[in-house]
Amino acid sequence: MPCPAPPSPPTLAELLAQLAAVNPASAEHLRPEVEALQNRLSDVRARLATAEAELQRVTLDQAAYEEWTQRHSDAVCLRSKERLLGVDVGVMCERLEREVYLARRSITLGRQLCGDCGGTGEGEMLDAGTCLVPSGCDSCEGTGFVARSASGA
Repeated sequence: MPCPAPPSPPTLAELLAQLAAVNPASAEHLRPEVEALQNRLSDVRARLATAEAELQRVTLDQAAYEEWTQRHSDAVCLRSKERLLGVDVGVMCERLEREVYLARRSITLGRQLCGDCGGTGEGEMLDAGTCLVPSGCDSCEGTGFVARSASGA
């Protein structure tokens, strides 16, 4: 009897949707980064498909060797970019999985999103916004969560 195929890992969009369900502020904070990564990956894949098709169209005669070398170089470069972006996607998936886990854990432990910072854990900007390091939220001590009130349970 053949072994069942392992389940496919969740996509960035699925993980972002899961995070939005439990911590909307964190999901909105990460959404631009996730979308930019997805756009870069789809762009590289489209360019790679074009480069692979052009490589296959090169004729096999001696005169076409220089063209084949150029087309092959383009395809190899784009394959490398796709692999590197795959690593970036994997890292972002791990980050989203961790955020989803922490949000679900906090909810299970009876905590809710901080109303003052919206779950980001960030406080007011220091030095009238010129400081590069944001302060932590005073209400949640930088965690993004506060104890669930009796009426909110």
